[in-house]
Order: sequence, then structure tokens, then C-alpha cells
Amino acid sequence: MGEIYPRPYADYVLLERLGSGGMSEVDLARKVVDQDSFVRFAVIKRIKADRAADASFVRMFRDEARITSELHHEKIGTVYDFGKVGDEYYLALEYVAGIDVRYLINVLRERGQRVPVRVALKVVVDVLDALEYAHTKRDTFGKRMGIVHRDVNPRNVMISIRGEVKLIDFGVAKADNRAEHTVGHSLKGKFAYMAPEQ
Repeated sequence: MGEIYPRPYADYVLLERLGSGGMSEVDLARKVVDQDSFVRFAVIKRIKADRAADASFVRMFRDEARITSELHHEKIGTVYDFGKVGDEYYLALEYVAGIDVRYLINVLRERGQRVPVRVALKVVVDVLDALEYAHTKRDTFGKRMGIVHRDVNPRNVMISIRGEVKLIDFGVAKADNRAEHTVGHSLKGKFAYMAPEQ
């Protein structure tokens, strides 16, 4: 049986499925923030049911929440909330109204076009700015966090309808203070976009 929309979930109302990957499901949601009916849209990322019993996966998901919630940068998607409904953990993330770079590339390819150089340069510079911030980020105590995204690919770069570029999905990020450490030399991310040294 498929999901029913709209439906309540924590302090949100799930509106529609945006996507589903190997680890999680992602829905568009809204939340009424105050009595004046100020509405905030968010993306709710939930652990897939078949992964919820895997303790190492749950730790990885919690690490993503903790790491991403420490990142406050205009070019990185914001974490609004982290919680649990029943036995299910979720992340409430900034909704970027726009498209991902993969979609842009595919639409232009169908038209026999390429991404304009100035657009490509803006995306690359903004993503590099976000990556530098994450990599040099220090925690509350001044300790270097050493965050490495490890899954930079066109699906994880959003372009808003206002032209803002946002790096999203730190789910397989490496950080010096992660609870769930990666086994040395294990591959993370999408093969086609991995750094050659991996």
C-alpha cells in the first residue's frame, strides 16, 4: 500500500514524496510556525523501514543530523529539526524551491544545449565555498571538525528559483568527531563523481 498524502507527521504535515534512495525516504512537508499562520516548508528525511533496525545505520543518520546542524552557511541546506516518531528518526531540512543540477543538465541535454559557462562557474564556486566552510568548521570548543562531504554530485547541488546554490545531503560525510566511523579506504558516494584518489 502506498503512502497517503497529506498526513500529519510530528509537528509537520507531509504533502508529497520527493524521492527515495537506498537509505531514506524524502517528503515535502509544511509546518505552521505560529498563531498568525506563518507556514514553513521543509523536507522530511526519514530512515527507510527496512533500515530502522540497523543500529550502525541509525548512528550514521544521527551523525548526519548532528554534523549538518552545526553547519550554518548560506550555501548549505539548513537543518530545522531532528526527532523521532515512534521508532522512526527523521530530519527536517530546508526546502529549496528549485531544481537540482542533474535536472538542469538533463533538460539542457534534451535540447541539445550545455550549461552556460557563467552558470557552471557560479555553481562550482558556490559549492567550493560551502565545502571549504564545512572542511574548516570548528565545533563549540574550537576543535576542527574536519567535515568532508564525500557525495558531491549533481543531485546534491540545488539551484533555487532565485539563483541561490545550496549543497545538500551530508549523509555519508566524514567528520573527525563522528560516532559511526568509516572503515579505512571504504568507498562512499557515487562512483562517477568520486575523487581519483579514492
